[in-house]
Amino acid sequence: ALVLSLATDPTYEAEATIMVTSTGSAGELPALSLGSMSPRATNINNQVEILASRTLAESVLERFQPAPKRRGLTLLEEQDGSTQTPERQVARLRRNLEVHPMKDTDVIVLRASAGSPREAMAIANAYLDEYVEYSRTAARGEIGEVKAFVNGQLDIVSERLHAAEESLRFYQERQNVVGLPQETVALVEQISGFEALLNRARTDYGMNQARLDHLRSELSKQMSTLPEDIAEVSSPVILELRDALAGLEAARSQLLTSGYADDHPKMIEVSNDIAETKSRLIETTRAAIGHRLSTQDPLTYSQGLVDQILVLEVEVQSCAASMKELEQIVETYSERMAGLPSATLQLARLERARRVNENTYTMLLETYEEARIAEAREVGEVRVIDRADEPLVPVSPNKRLNLIAGALLGLGVGLALTFAREHMTDPVRSIQEIEEAADLRVLGVIPRFGRRSDSRRASALVVASRVERHLITRQDPRSPVSESYRTLRTNIGYTGEHGPPRSLALSSAGPGEGKSTTAVNLAITMAQQGTRVVLIDSDLRRPALHSILHLPLEPGLSDVLQGQLSLGDAIQETEIPNLCLLSSGAPPLNPSELLGSYAMADVVRELSERFESSLFDLPPVLLVTDAAIVASKTEATMVVVRAGITSRKALLRCKMLLENVRAVIIGAVLNEVAREGGYGGYYRRYYDRYYGREKRRS
Repeated sequence: ALVLSLATDPTYEAEATIMVTSTGSAGELPALSLGSMSPRATNINNQVEILASRTLAESVLERFQPAPKRRGLTLLEEQDGSTQTPERQVARLRRNLEVHPMKDTDVIVLRASAGSPREAMAIANAYLDEYVEYSRTAARGEIGEVKAFVNGQLDIVSERLHAAEESLRFYQERQNVVGLPQETVALVEQISGFEALLNRARTDYGMNQARLDHLRSELSKQMSTLPEDIAEVSSPVILELRDALAGLEAARSQLLTSGYADDHPKMIEVSNDIAETKSRLIETTRAAIGHRLSTQDPLTYSQGLVDQILVLEVEVQSCAASMKELEQIVETYSERMAGLPSATLQLARLERARRVNENTYTMLLETYEEARIAEAREVGEVRVIDRADEPLVPVSPNKRLNLIAGALLGLGVGLALTFAREHMTDPVRSIQEIEEAADLRVLGVIPRFGRRSDSRRASALVVASRVERHLITRQDPRSPVSESYRTLRTNIGYTGEHGPPRSLALSSAGPGEGKSTTAVNLAITMAQQGTRVVLIDSDLRRPALHSILHLPLEPGLSDVLQGQLSLGDAIQETEIPNLCLLSSGAPPLNPSELLGSYAMADVVRELSERFESSLFDLPPVLLVTDAAIVASKTEATMVVVRAGITSRKALLRCKMLLENVRAVIIGAVLNEVAREGGYGGYYRRYYDRYYGREKRRS
């Protein structure tokens, strides 16, 4: 945790806050007021999605062009100093920005992260400025469309009004008339009023249609980038499926490169996996968008536009219905005017046209001025509360937290491993544990040797050859290890009522626990005492004694049991006085049957008559039944236990199997005890105390 904390580059985070108002540009125009477009929460969510959008990130990126690094933005540079592609730059900007609305408020928090305090502040403020400008431009967009429509109508109506006034004046001069009768004036005023309302409905229809076209254009832009935005939706499952798909495509390319045809079973299997992964990726992405698992859901802002379009659609339909009704009313009054005298009718029509165009012009002029005022004071929906400052400390890595977590994790893993080692394997390590686990008497404790000897002379011999390590009692008879084997020899001598057993079997629960080494060194110490000893390799499956003593494998025990030669011819003399070897011989096909035969019992009896001590090296008890068979034919059996390796359960099971065949178990020997402490340390102190002075003299 410390190395990772020191090696990880620091990350700084700058924060800015804004407030979103809910007035909206359309609300400033009385003629276009449609009420609230969406609830406050929806409006806030829309703004969050805009802030996290790719379009805004592209605008922010333009602020740092053409050289982002010279503008203080190293985030957009590769490690070798080269410039990233625009797509990667936009993706990194979006990845390093977090947008969070504050609960029960109209406030939104922006957090930009980067490798330096200045860079984090620059990114946050660039996002802030671009978003404010975007909001202002978007708010003025609808008003601009309305103003442009009204301005165009003003020009048309102005020309019509001028033409109507000139036609009325010319007719009055030519016909020498001043005005209309009173009742005709009332009729003209009525029809002119309705026509003004009709023109107002037409104007409202045109303005709403202009706004509708603008919103549809915005939605079209949003929907055109929707596939790319959907590609940005991510979750751990989606990322895992994308990686899996990339791996399968790579595997397929490798197969094609290797020359596999499309109908090859491997190609078919990979193709099926690709199709299945694609299907899962599509379904998972669709579910993620539907449940809004991503913080940058591309559908939220589009849904807001759809809501506004639906409202304007209703308004357009309402204006169309109003226009249709007013057109019928105007047509009715036009039929009434048609009944007037021809001279009066012509003057009434001219007066009607003048009044209608005058009223329409006045209405359009008022609407145009309202749009100009609304556009001038429109600043968007955004109010900046706090701009970003340079952060003082990095947000990651949190060295203190990482160290605490690393310490706790290390402690937990250590305790778990210790628990597993102690309670899962449950190895035996001491005399007390052997006595408690299997109720066996420990006849000797053999320290670990072979890696480091207690004397220089033994070190040279032990390290020189792996095999020579098994002959420590011969190579270094005065070492603590040799002394431990002599102690074992002495203890065995007092196990019987009439002296040591003439036939002794040595076995262990499992392989690699040191029974062959123990058998050889115990035999050497007995031979050094003047006892006539024979070693019998009873492991007919994996013999080892012939290699340790540098003697041939054949002839041996298997040849004697099969009647191919006599026992005397199979026994081999060793270089060690008073020590002979009966090797295993050629591996037979039926070792268990040979060891359980009457011939084996005769061999045990004859060896006991010829030699003072016969040591049988047996295979592991838990692996094959050979050990139990031979142990049942000898006077005594001793179990070799390797400290830290042999488990309690294995030792107990070994004892039970030997007792089942009525083998006489005289005890156990604890082998490979660590020399740094415990019984191994005792032998080191013993050796230094009694032999150290004499060794220094020599």
